Amino acid sequence: MLPKRDLRIHKVGINLMRELYPILQPTTNPHKSTHFNPDTGDVLRQKTDTYPFVNIFIEEFSDYRKHTIGGPFQAFDDGCNMFCYYYPLEGKIIWTTLSKESIQSHYDLLQMYRGNNHRTKYVPNKGYLTKGYTINVWEYLKWMGNFCTLTEVPVRPLE
Repeated sequence: MLPKRDLRIHKVGINLMRELYPILQPTTNPHKSTHFNPDTGDVLRQKTDTYPFVNIFIEEFSDYRKHTIGGPFQAFDDGCNMFCYYYPLEGKIIWTTLSKESIQSHYDLLQMYRGNNHRTKYVPNKGYLTKGYTINVWEYLKWMGNFCTLTEVPVRPLE
């Protein structure tokens, strides 16, 4: 269960994304995916971020204690073929294609950061602990290469 503030931001972010891309439709299972694009067949999971567009948080474990996979790993496992990090306050979206190859690239990237206490982050949530890594956005884009694209969109407030 997301904290109330994060859940509110997530819902507002979804609405803003659908205003930007009216083709996107709600999915039948919002716990596994956020949007469906009927033109391309893409199934998308969205993360709305309010932090400065400097670092990206790659969630390795949604629930660290149970070792439940998170982030792009969970999205891919749930059948999504796209994952996006939406920064409405800065007008930026990172689109990441999800495939066996891109998931392996994510694992390889995280492997470099395991044991680096400056990059490893534990985020307490209501009843569980998330584990992930902060990675410089430009480093992430470079590492992921053709799996990622960066789009600039109008800056949008979350209120």
